[in-house]
Amino acid sequence: MKSKKKPIYKIRKPSFNGTVCKKKVESFVFIKTHKSGSTTLTSLFQKFAFINNLYMMVSTYYHNNHLGWPYKFEAENNIVMPAAGKKFNALVNHVVYNRTALKELMHPDTAYVTVLREATSHLLSAYHYFGVDLRLGGGGPESFTEFLTHPQRLDSIPDWLIELGALAGKTHIKSLTRNLQSADLGFEYRDHRNETAIKQFIARIVDEEFDFILILEKLSESLVLMKRKFCWTMSDIVRISKNIRKLKWGYSDLKDNQALRKAYEWVNVDKRLYVKAKQKLEAMLEAEKGMEDEVMVYENINNQINTYCGPLDKWDVPVRDEPEPLIIGQTPYSEEFVVDRQFCVLLLLKEEDLTFWFKCKQFPHHSQCVREVRERLHIQWLLTGGAPTVDHKVVSPTRRV
Repeated sequence: MKSKKKPIYKIRKPSFNGTVCKKKVESFVFIKTHKSGSTTLTSLFQKFAFINNLYMMVSTYYHNNHLGWPYKFEAENNIVMPAAGKKFNALVNHVVYNRTALKELMHPDTAYVTVLREATSHLLSAYHYFGVDLRLGGGGPESFTEFLTHPQRLDSIPDWLIELGALAGKTHIKSLTRNLQSADLGFEYRDHRNETAIKQFIARIVDEEFDFILILEKLSESLVLMKRKFCWTMSDIVRISKNIRKLKWGYSDLKDNQALRKAYEWVNVDKRLYVKAKQKLEAMLEAEKGMEDEVMVYENINNQINTYCGPLDKWDVPVRDEPEPLIIGQTPYSEEFVVDRQFCVLLLLKEEDLTFWFKCKQFPHHSQCVREVRERLHIQWLLTGGAPTVDHKVVSPTRRV
């Protein structure tokens, strides 16, 4: 039986002329915006929480990765409340941003992070994903052109959202196509044409309340810069893409040459929020040194790890049958570290499965954990292959390749 190497996770001291971080971020809220690459990013943040033994906010409901969404977040009846005297230091599930309510539950040093996608691209993705196209009788460019011509009338709401009270004004989310990213971040539907409210909202999100906003179209650059600002390591920002759907057509396939203008009018707040956040990110990137080289190094490492980790069923084997760990060598921007079963599985597991794992670790007497023992044990098996759980904070010597 081959020996099991322990992975390395070091906090490095930067050796380049870029941002020298001051204090490691060890408590965070990641506000997931729908259809913005947030499922891929959730795994990254869940892995960080797992490795650093963070106290994760979880839903009280079974198989649920929504913390009260589509209602504005309130703790009562939605989450498993923290133990007396404790504060959460991680949140990754879907939630409508409510800073006042979150502040009461999160650690005082919590960093707030979200991700934004270009507004018209986001609209097209949401139009398909939430089935608006099917409710209009087809998924082709013609139906989307018709939708853009009369969006107020054709923005159909699915039955499940109606049942939750969307038409009665009970839910915060009232449309799945109109400024959905902004709505996830707390923007009120009634204010889509309120210039004062729009300006105040954008300033609050971009300049005041969020510590970092990732931009999907510049995701590698965003993550590398976040790593620098948060005192994280290269191993912390590795990602494996999830829940990606390739669309068969885009705006260039529409015969209406006014389609893009109409789309921007429908997602006016998302557009302005994205532009402001992207401008801020680009200004920060411009001020950094060595960024282009580090992004290249990061993408190379990310590709190696994606190839090595493979599909989840690759790890549904005993320890003795798993592949040798992958050793990522030292670079000017990162220490050497090891990628093993646990590293890969943390990135490959579904969000709901890891949420379940956190729930049972923190609240073992929760009824879901008591009833679904087999499911919990299978997650543990995938993570360990029957071996004792590895302490990812232990630093141990290893060979270089």
